[in-house]
Amino acid sequence: MLIVAIVVGVVVLLALAIWAARRRRHHHTERLRIEAQEHRDIAAVSEAEALQAQAEVDARIAKAKQEQALAEDARFQAERKVEEARRLRYQADELDPDVDARADDDRADDDDDVDADVVDLRPADASQGPASGRRPGVSEF
Repeated sequence: MLIVAIVVGVVVLLALAIWAARRRRHHHTERLRIEAQEHRDIAAVSEAEALQAQAEVDARIAKAKQEQALAEDARFQAERKVEEARRLRYQADELDPDVDARADDDRADDDDDVDADVVDLRPADASQGPASGRRPGVSEF
């Protein structure tokens, strides 16, 4: 009978050991599940923040492109106004009989002060002016 008691005791101890191991494994699995869920939550928040930041950057890029387009349009309009002013000045010079004499006098006085940025767009002779309908070097839109 002692042997039976020992065998029963060993079987009970073995059953308790198996039960404890399963319980530990179950608790460990639950801890891993909880930790994984926490990581998923953190990842979801991080992804939402990243998407929001990306949307803000995209909006800033779109706004910058729009501002660039507006600036380019304003520059184009300004260039057209400059061309129009030059065209009007050219037409006025064509009508004024004293322009050639004044231009020659001005050139003689300004030989020492040559400005590389100023270009005389008037034709060298009158045959290139109004007869052609446009100034050389200036396109009309």
